[in-house]
Amino acid sequence: MSALDWEQLLADTRGYLATVGDLDEDDPVPVDELVAQAEANGYNEREVRDAVRDTDALEAVGGLDDLRVHLADDTHPVSSENDATDTDVSGESGGYEGEEPGSSGSNPTPEAEETGPQNGDPATVDSWGGVDFSETAADTYPPELLDVEQWMGRLAGEKMPFSPWAERDHPEADPDKDARYKWGLSENYADGETAGMAEDDPRLDGRLFIQREDDPYAFVDGDDVRDPETGEIHPAFRAVLDHLGVTYADVSSSGAGVHAYYRGELPVGGKGQAAFDIDTEPWGANDDVPAIEIYANKHVNITTGDHLVGTGTEVAEWDDDALRAILEANGYEDKPEVDHDTDSKREDLEGYTPGATGKDETTDEIRDVLKAVDRLEPRDVRLKTSK
Repeated sequence: MSALDWEQLLADTRGYLATVGDLDEDDPVPVDELVAQAEANGYNEREVRDAVRDTDALEAVGGLDDLRVHLADDTHPVSSENDATDTDVSGESGGYEGEEPGSSGSNPTPEAEETGPQNGDPATVDSWGGVDFSETAADTYPPELLDVEQWMGRLAGEKMPFSPWAERDHPEADPDKDARYKWGLSENYADGETAGMAEDDPRLDGRLFIQREDDPYAFVDGDDVRDPETGEIHPAFRAVLDHLGVTYADVSSSGAGVHAYYRGELPVGGKGQAAFDIDTEPWGANDDVPAIEIYANKHVNITTGDHLVGTGTEVAEWDDDALRAILEANGYEDKPEVDHDTDSKREDLEGYTPGATGKDETTDEIRDVLKAVDRLEPRDVRLKTSK
C-alpha cells in the first residue's frame, strides 16, 4: 500500500463531518470516520487500520469507546479519563514508527483490496507433509477460540497482555499497579472478536489468548523452527506435528516460529509443560537452535492470526500415545507413586511384640517404630522453646 497522506486524509474527513455538523475545524477525528474516508478513497480497511496503528504521524486521544486521532504535532486536550496518553507505559503518547505521510494535497493511488480466508475454514490437508510453511493467510483465527472469553490485547512492542477496556483500579490488583495488565484476572478478558476490535488502540499490537488450567486447550510453540527468509520448516518439527495430528497453526510475529493449537493434557504425570531442543545447530537464517515448548497449563499464547494455509481453522485433539512417546524420548517420564503406609492399626501389628523398646536402641523393623508411636503420650513429646 502506498504511503497515506495523513494531513489530507484528516482534512477530507473533517470536511465531510463538518457538513453533517459533527465536528469543529481542527478537532481530533474519530478513527472509524478516518478509516471510512480512506475506504471511500479506495483503500483497504484492514490496511488502513494497521497503518493508523503503526504510524508515528498520528497521536491518539480519547478512550477506547471514542478513540480519535490528530497529527502528532498538533495539541489537543484529552477529555476521557481512559485516554491513551494517560496509560502509555512507555512514557510516550501517539503511535509507533511506521509509514511517513505523503505530500499535502496529493491523492495516493489506492491498491486493490486483498481477498483471502477471513476466519473461514479453507481446505485442510491430511498431514503436515502437505503444508507449505511459507504460505499464510492474515487475520485468520479458529472460530472456536474466538468465542471463548479468554482474550486480552497485546501491548505494542511487547509480549505483555493489556486490556484497555478493563478497570484500572480493580480491587483484586495491587493498589499501586494498573490492573489492566493482570492476565490472571478474568475480568480483563473478552472474546476474540472484541479483543480484535480493540486493536485499533495504538497502544496495542495484536491480541493474546490466555490459556487456563481448567480449559481443554494446549499450545505447541516451535521456536526458531522456521527460516524467516524462506519459510522452510525444520523436518524434525514437521515430524513432531505429524505425530500429533493436523490442527490450526499460525506463524509467529518474527517469522521464525510456529504455534499449533490443540486440545489435550500432557500425558506425563504431574507435568503441565515440557521443553526440548530438536537440533544442535541453528536452522536457516536463525541464530538459536530450534526448540519445542508444549503448554497444557496456564500460559499466555502469543497469537498472530497469520494462519498456515492448509491446516484449517479447527482445534484438534492431539494423539496422546504419540505425545507420550515423544516426551519419553526427550527425558520426560511418569514418576512412580510411592505408597506410604502409616496405618498403625494394620492386622500384622496385632499381637506383635517389638524387638526394640529402649530409648537408646535402633531398629530396621517398621513395626517396632509403629508400636513406639502407639505408646507415645502428649507429655512424652517435648515442646520447642526459644530463649
